[in-house]
Amino acid sequence: MNNIQNVKVSVIVPVYNVENYLRVCLDSLTNQTLRDIEIILINDCSTDNSAKICGEYSIKDNRIILFNNKTNIKQGFSRNIGIGIASGEFIGFVDPDDWVDLDYYEKLYLSAKVNKTDIAKAEEIKVHEEGSKHRQLDLNKRIQSGIKEGIPLCLLFDYEHCTGLYRKEILLNNGVRYGIVRNAEDIIFLLQATFFSNTISLVPNTYYYYRKHDNSTEAVREKVYYESILECFKFHVEFINNQTIEKELYDKIFLKGFEFAKARLSEIQENPVLRSYENEYINQIIDIMLLYKFDKKYLLSSYYQGYSANSNYEKIINSKLYFVARVLTWLPRKILSPFIKSS
Repeated sequence: MNNIQNVKVSVIVPVYNVENYLRVCLDSLTNQTLRDIEIILINDCSTDNSAKICGEYSIKDNRIILFNNKTNIKQGFSRNIGIGIASGEFIGFVDPDDWVDLDYYEKLYLSAKVNKTDIAKAEEIKVHEEGSKHRQLDLNKRIQSGIKEGIPLCLLFDYEHCTGLYRKEILLNNGVRYGIVRNAEDIIFLLQATFFSNTISLVPNTYYYYRKHDNSTEAVREKVYYESILECFKFHVEFINNQTIEKELYDKIFLKGFEFAKARLSEIQENPVLRSYENEYINQIIDIMLLYKFDKKYLLSSYYQGYSANSNYEKIINSKLYFVARVLTWLPRKILSPFIKSS
């Protein structure tokens, strides 16, 4: 049980069957230069030695809170439990097969406090199984330049969720949580966290080490993965449907969710095991698109601006599947005119 008063940072770690990597992760957290932290381990019914390792560390360090799920609820729901019991001023997330610099949370916390920001963000280094490392800089550069151009944060910071330190008050006051899906739960979280946060500070030379390996949930591409992608797109639409925002921002968030789902279609088409799922996937995309709350005519025509028209196209069959196929292959907008109706 954590006996630390005035906790500055709560670090939430969902744990499931990572015995080969967990000690590296926990060593990087228990040896942080920022001592006023709590480490919340959510053991999600691990069947290997992960639970035992968590227990060992919790005995050695009273800043560790160990919570054991009664059933396996996946990483998103596990992180949500951690958010609910966190006592820190800020909240950070680390996956159990990853690790961070020893001064990681000191630098992020100091940046957030000095700059009075809602989020402080580090950089990510991808670590491959053979040991090679690849420093990721594109996202922080995009955020930095986008902010200068006045682009909303929710359109910029949409992955690398573990590189962020988030003000707990904003998460709690706005009900910000991870999606209850196997994959893309972090994208659902980031959409909310960045939508409700006004400011961010980017902290250079501060690294989160993201381990890439074949057993990660992101690496396993089964049908449930693509179902999660659809849930993510649906959440995007339902979330903005419940917000009072300008239509321009609404459309941009909608399009980001659509593009995210659309981009996975080629993976399904190229996978012999999943090819029979293609039609179902397309049908579900259009069902979600129809949740768009403004004029459907504007929504669809906006996707085809810039393309030349050809009046000699054959007559289009008025069927849902054919319509969606045209949407997903980006044919000229005049092809779609027979289908475009006002909502």
